Amino acid sequence: MTQFLSLKFLACETVAGWFRIPHIRQALQRDWNVSGLCTAEVMSRFSQPWSKEDIALSGPNDFDLSAAGFRRSESDLRAFIEAFAVRMESALPSQTVVQRKKDGLFSKQSHVVNVSIETVNHRYALSFQAGRLSAERSKVVRGVTLKNEPMEVPAWLESLGMDVEALATHSGSAQNVLHDFLMS
Repeated sequence: MTQFLSLKFLACETVAGWFRIPHIRQALQRDWNVSGLCTAEVMSRFSQPWSKEDIALSGPNDFDLSAAGFRRSESDLRAFIEAFAVRMESALPSQTVVQRKKDGLFSKQSHVVNVSIETVNHRYALSFQAGRLSAERSKVVRGVTLKNEPMEVPAWLESLGMDVEALATHSGSAQNVLHDFLMS
């Protein structure tokens, strides 16, 4: 449950930022019928996994409903990674690399394919391919990758949160030392 709460917190915290990005705002209004800030309906879509009744197929109408639910969850993931990329680029600009891919040869629109965040000891990568999110944490020492570890997205978000907190603590102490040096 705590894994869903961290995802819910991230989504609720960033939904206000989503409305500043035109194509994400249009997708949210079209797919979720969202017109304001964070609502209970939006958050319930992130926190509730599909039940067996949602997935079970007993007839053609149920198949259509399941297919529509799958398409909606794919657009939810696309909106999530778009918002996550914008949030990370603004919060950690020097540690974040976002790869985007154009939707077509002559298209002006693009979508996020990969978000990579560098911390002190790890490189975190979140990828969106074929309608699925995949998360990976890599152990990096002096620019050399020693170990790649695929993770579930909620555990990946939790681990990233702890490393970013450690990075902020380290940066804050370095800033205090620099301030003390300059003021002496």
